[in-house]
Parts: sequence; C-alpha cells; structure tokens
Amino acid sequence: IGMRSYATWQGNCIRIEKVETVRGKLSRTRS
Repeated sequence: IGMRSYATWQGNCIRIEKVETVRGKLSRTRS
C-alpha cells in the first residue's frame, strides 16, 4: 500500500467511525 492510498484509507476509516458514532447518538436519543 502506498503512503497516499494508506492515508486515504485511514481517512475513510475515521470518517466511517464518525458516521457510526453519530448514528449511535441519533438512535440513542430516539429510543
């Protein structure tokens, strides 16, 4: 894996984590 693709992969993982935490907060407030 090249440094650039690795950086974008890491960014994607962080982005997905943020989305998941936001979804968790929304579902928690809903229920």
